Amino acid sequence: MEPGKISERQLAFLMTTVLLTTVIFFMPQLGAHAVEQDAWITALIATVWGIFAALLIVALARRFPGLTMIEYLPLILGRPLGIILGLLYAFWFLSVGAFITREFGMFLNITIMNNTPVAVFMFTALILAFYAVRSGLEVWVRVNELLLPLLILSLIAWVRVNELLLPLLILSLIAIIVLPVTFMDFRRLLPIGEHSIGALIATSIPSASWRGEIILAGMFIPALTGFRHTTRNINIPVILTGFVLAAVEVATVAAFGGISTGQLEFPLFNLARLISLAKIFDRLEVLIVGV
Repeated sequence: MEPGKISERQLAFLMTTVLLTTVIFFMPQLGAHAVEQDAWITALIATVWGIFAALLIVALARRFPGLTMIEYLPLILGRPLGIILGLLYAFWFLSVGAFITREFGMFLNITIMNNTPVAVFMFTALILAFYAVRSGLEVWVRVNELLLPLLILSLIAWVRVNELLLPLLILSLIAIIVLPVTFMDFRRLLPIGEHSIGALIATSIPSASWRGEIILAGMFIPALTGFRHTTRNINIPVILTGFVLAAVEVATVAAFGGISTGQLEFPLFNLARLISLAKIFDRLEVLIVGV
């Protein structure tokens, strides 16, 4: 792949897309299944682990400027062990990609095209991914800048906002909770902290592992045009994802209850199906599928 050069803002957008698309759609049910109404707490705990990973990857990038994560591992651990670990990371990248591709196919199969084989969606996604990689990093991060606002708009129930992350965060927290509010009973979130600290931390680990996708930034930092605010721009996607996931957990548990949320395949999709504004804006879950 031709790496090209990208800005720190483009990297932040890219990492936001990576984290949101894998965490928001697939993690809410896991937390609710384990700790029910306390799932939103585990989302915040997982954010702490994600911040640690982000700080580590930035520190290593500063220590080995111009090198990707795979390239500086042999310098840290020695050539044999570094190469082995680099191969394990490469396998991790492939396994994560395979899992996400499978989940993408299942999502479309379950939600809109029940009679279409999952393999059709997976094959289509792989063709698009192959084309994107051949186009080079600089091309697809620019395309991502166009697609990320669409993704965010689907998560915040299509409130019109600009591309600044803080307003997106605030509006997402408000919109996800407010739009289907007539279906919510916030007493379902009580009692808060019913589960032990050990149970909450243990439940946060699967979400934290996906938040660990931020280490992908270690492959892209050498392509940055500047390195002035990299720490901030790498941590913003982690923190944003944590708060959005916590908001989704609150909204889905309030709407469906902890037990039911844990049994849903795609809680966010089911939450969107509840939205009906003046009987004019209905079936907005179609937009989530489109995005």
